[in-house]
Amino acid sequence: MNLLNKQSCKPWQSFEKQIALLENRGMIFEDKTDAIHILSQVNYYRLSGYWYPFRQLINNTRENNFYKDTKFTDVLNIYNFDKKLRMLCLEALEVIEMSVRTNIAYNFGRISPVAHLDKNNFDQKFVQGESKQINYESWLKKYKYQIRRSNKSPFIKHHIATYEDLPIWVGVEVMDFGSLSVLYSGLKGRQKKQISQSYGVDNPNVFGSWLKSLNYIRNICAHHARLWNINIDVVAKVDSRFLGLSSADNKRLFFYLIMMKHLLAVIEPNSTWDRKVEDLFHKFPTPTNKAIKLNDIGFSTWQDW
Repeated sequence: MNLLNKQSCKPWQSFEKQIALLENRGMIFEDKTDAIHILSQVNYYRLSGYWYPFRQLINNTRENNFYKDTKFTDVLNIYNFDKKLRMLCLEALEVIEMSVRTNIAYNFGRISPVAHLDKNNFDQKFVQGESKQINYESWLKKYKYQIRRSNKSPFIKHHIATYEDLPIWVGVEVMDFGSLSVLYSGLKGRQKKQISQSYGVDNPNVFGSWLKSLNYIRNICAHHARLWNINIDVVAKVDSRFLGLSSADNKRLFFYLIMMKHLLAVIEPNSTWDRKVEDLFHKFPTPTNKAIKLNDIGFSTWQDW
């Protein structure tokens, strides 16, 4: 490492100096006492991701100075909007994850209670390890680690003591969503299609890409990270038969909200989740200087929703 090219970390700043710095860059504080309290509870660096789009964009470069009329309350409003959006995503993803766990366990368990421990039950490309990141051996290694991590759970202890191996319908309960999506990707074509079609998705590889993307979003939500206007790095494949998905940008969150809406309509037909999302959209905190807008989420028209 060439330390000569490294810059020193920025110095520690008191809450008062943090406010002064932001004021010097053009941010308006209507109640500094309240702002100090907020900065003492929500890290300055975390909030900086929310005020980033309020910074002036000149020649495709974000300057330190803010657009005119940028208020600290504007930043808090989008921060709180994002928090509510994450909670709604987690609500949907919990239902989807539980359903996929059950579906895989039910269909794979028909072969054998321990079908997941026999590599002959998987697609040969997955078994032979054509991908270094996603293959049977790496999946199995992580699965065994997840069992060890869960071995204090009464139902895990019972099954290990009684049967030695966990049947698939117990095994899926120790897997995280990522392991579950990898397990699905390794299934043979017929089994994958049987599962994907139960969610109204004819192409099993498209459905597999959905699971990977939803797991990515779930991890963002679980770590309380900014969600509303990010670029999605793990993009899902587009199925043109889903009208909303075919017209939405698969690098933006709105695409995945439409996806969750579709899956919930299959899993819980009476779900009101989509209406809760729509209500939140109608409450989007557009600031007076219009530095951010609902379209930044990838939203285009209500027709897509």
